[in-house]
Amino acid sequence: MNAIQLGAGLAALAAAAAFAQTQTQAPTSNPGFFKPAPNGETSITKIEAPKETTALAVKTDLKRIEAEREAALSKAEGEMDRSERDAEAERLRAQSQPAPIQQGAFNGATSERDR
Repeated sequence: MNAIQLGAGLAALAAAAAFAQTQTQAPTSNPGFFKPAPNGETSITKIEAPKETTALAVKTDLKRIEAEREAALSKAEGEMDRSERDAEAERLRAQSQPAPIQQGAFNGATSERDR
């Protein structure tokens, strides 16, 4: 590597480092891993009191939870009904099939030509 290539490489490296140091970002464009609070507080160790819940918020939450529970229950009942129908269909199919006989098992034929 000659001196000109080395000098050009070092100059490019110095220019890139200077460019990176001069770049400033607004705090709202890159808040980091933890988003700042609505009031602009960025501390993750600050302890705040929980918000007061209103009766209306509790009532709407209870309605939402009850609706989700009923939807999950009806879905589970539908799946249970489907699995019971599938099991009954499989039971009926198995009853209509002859019993499986394993290779070499006694099947009532005692003649040498039947073996």
